[in-house]
Amino acid sequence: MARAKRAYDSEGGSDTSTASGASPLKKKARTLMQFPVRPSVVPPDGVVEPALSTPRHDQTEHNLVLRLSVIRDGWPGLARFKTWVHIGDCFSCSKNPDVKPWHEHLRDRVLGGEPVKVINYAERIAFAKSDMPAQSEQFCLEQSTLKNPCDPATTLCVIWLGLYDCCYEEIQDDDESEDQSNKESGDQSEDEFEDQDEEGSGDQAAEASGDKTSTDSKNRTTEDRLEDGSDRDQADEGSEETDGNESEDHSDEESEETETIDDESVATPEVPSFTIQLRRPHENKAKTDRAEHPDVNTIAEELSPLFVYAHNMYAKANTRNFIFVDVPPGDRAPDIVEQGYSDFARQFIRCWNDRLLVAAREFTNGHSDASLFVLSSHEILSELLDNPNKFGFDKKDAAEANQRIWMSEADFSISDEVHRLLGEGMGHALSLVDE
Repeated sequence: MARAKRAYDSEGGSDTSTASGASPLKKKARTLMQFPVRPSVVPPDGVVEPALSTPRHDQTEHNLVLRLSVIRDGWPGLARFKTWVHIGDCFSCSKNPDVKPWHEHLRDRVLGGEPVKVINYAERIAFAKSDMPAQSEQFCLEQSTLKNPCDPATTLCVIWLGLYDCCYEEIQDDDESEDQSNKESGDQSEDEFEDQDEEGSGDQAAEASGDKTSTDSKNRTTEDRLEDGSDRDQADEGSEETDGNESEDHSDEESEETETIDDESVATPEVPSFTIQLRRPHENKAKTDRAEHPDVNTIAEELSPLFVYAHNMYAKANTRNFIFVDVPPGDRAPDIVEQGYSDFARQFIRCWNDRLLVAAREFTNGHSDASLFVLSSHEILSELLDNPNKFGFDKKDAAEANQRIWMSEADFSISDEVHRLLGEGMGHALSLVDE
């Protein structure tokens, strides 16, 4: 499965209207749900570490879906957010017109019709390590250039990444790796050629220098190549003209650069292409040991961008309200089970979700005015897959990509009904904190 890395953004809207009177969120808070969500229980003294400010609510939750809730004074209540920003993968976006993502079901439940602005950067295939930077920085860039950026007090950022990190690895295509090696080899040849001809004529030396500049530029980033376009033009001018006034040449070059831009300098950026493959245990460990003990350092390294770039959103775009969603049971997806990597994926997901909770707590301690929640999609979907009959599905639906639960064997896409169950389960859990 190949994918081209790119920043992706889309913007849509959800038009709804809230009924007058009490908040529909509180009306439904006590409605009996199918999910085993228990009311929040205040932990014993000493269990909750103190926050850097005096929050209205700050505790590790003792229910199954709402794993962590830290509410600061700036939290307006879920029903009062006017802008929803989504960063994620296939669970947060859908190309199927018949499938509505879970967060739309959640907003329907919470808002009951009130219009909101939705900014969705989610991609069908996305990794925390490589796509969290692109998606979050796109939001920060847009906010810095808008005359009327989003109001931090009524903007909610929902981050749901990690599924692909737990089940797959990104591998750069062999063809591109070979091309890169050839370019590096070409650079070395150019250097040797230039050294050999160093004592030759001035014209030959200038020409070699010009060739080297052109070759080196191929290995630079797109931004560097755009900036260095003028340097290549100046090198060409120097090799062709052997006399004339230096200042006049410089003026001519600037004029020429202003009027026309070399086609090569504005060419389409060379976007690296990656192939994703199932994450496999390290070969230097016993098979049983690998399944029971995933590489903790790998998990920490791949999870850390979630909070590094959440901090960037906090600092650059004044984002103050976050929801993180843990990794669902992707180990039970038909494709993962069929290929025999379910056990390893299960342990990797478990370790990821444990570390996510710890990292989220650390983030709130360092950001004293940020409200943050951790929701467990893993709990909701595990309950569904363990007891499909309870939710109107057959047992075979939990194991087959028959479009009842799993839509396709090629990825983790789920049906509209499952998205609805996710939205209702998360909405009910969040409603408890606004009571």
